[in-house]
Amino acid sequence: MRKSIKRIAATLMAATMVLGTMTSAFAYTTKTATAEGGYTYEAIDMTDDDETVYLAVGNMSPEAWKTNATANIMKPVEGLEGVYSIDLTFPAYDDASKWQSRFGICGAFYNEEEDMDTTGTWARMLVGEPAYTPDSTKTCLSNISVRPEAELKATVYYDARTATVYIEDADGNAVDYYLSWVGNDDDEVYMTVSEYAAKSYDDYYKELTTDDRRGDIDAIAEKITLTKSLFGETYGKNVEGLAAYVKGGADYVAKEEPKTEDPSTAAADPTTAAAAPTTAAAPTQAAAPTQAAAPTRAAAPTTAANQATRTGDVAPVALLAVLLASVAVVAVAAKKKEA
Repeated sequence: MRKSIKRIAATLMAATMVLGTMTSAFAYTTKTATAEGGYTYEAIDMTDDDETVYLAVGNMSPEAWKTNATANIMKPVEGLEGVYSIDLTFPAYDDASKWQSRFGICGAFYNEEEDMDTTGTWARMLVGEPAYTPDSTKTCLSNISVRPEAELKATVYYDARTATVYIEDADGNAVDYYLSWVGNDDDEVYMTVSEYAAKSYDDYYKELTTDDRRGDIDAIAEKITLTKSLFGETYGKNVEGLAAYVKGGADYVAKEEPKTEDPSTAAADPTTAAAAPTTAAAPTQAAAPTQAAAPTRAAAPTTAANQATRTGDVAPVALLAVLLASVAVVAVAAKKKEA
């Protein structure tokens, strides 16, 4: 309950200021943080339960290497389900600038039941593994390196549904990148997407130079079934699919179509459904549900409740009453629990 009272206050204030808006606009709250040198910046204070805020953190990001800076947050892309983006500027690559070329996608995530909080920690995501949840104890997961010949302004896209990264320059051209799937800062091995596709997972695992990196992978594999999509064609196809999606194409993540029974079959043999019920097809890996909701949804499509207000089905005053009543109930519950 350490966050309940703050969250209640924020929700109450939002309810009085944003009449009729039922979207989840409060996935995180902010605070003023002080960096080395004494200057201040806006930082994430806390995230809501089971909501993930994604940040691109590296030397070229707006607030270099700060895993809680709101300037580093990847914003939801309007019209693209599950996709987040951020604009970054990469320096011309050479040995002296190799650190400036690197960034990781971090997840700020809080779960009250598990008491897991990664806000402000270097909790990197594991590229290609959509079921992975950010964990502050595993800090040396995926890092990405962009190595242009000249300074490059680009947009980084991350699809949380497939844990896929696509990078595009200002002209709409795909930008190649190198990836360290899991490693240590001092000895990370970077390979291209095609190089990972040509390598087996077992060989990669054996070649990891430190036992603690293998230990991280083993610990993750105990909680989720690793898709190991980097070590085959799946991830490469996801990158291509995300690129097409960003450019206005169809959503590349397969949707499971609901099965309908042929009415004529049902009429001819009414016992068929009871004797052999239809088994729903297993969803494809690409359709794996993300653990995260968009951190800021103010620009998201209007919810059903809000649509009802706009069509006259629910009066704005009644909607405000519902909001305030809900907040009061939560506040009483929180007070009882803390007592």
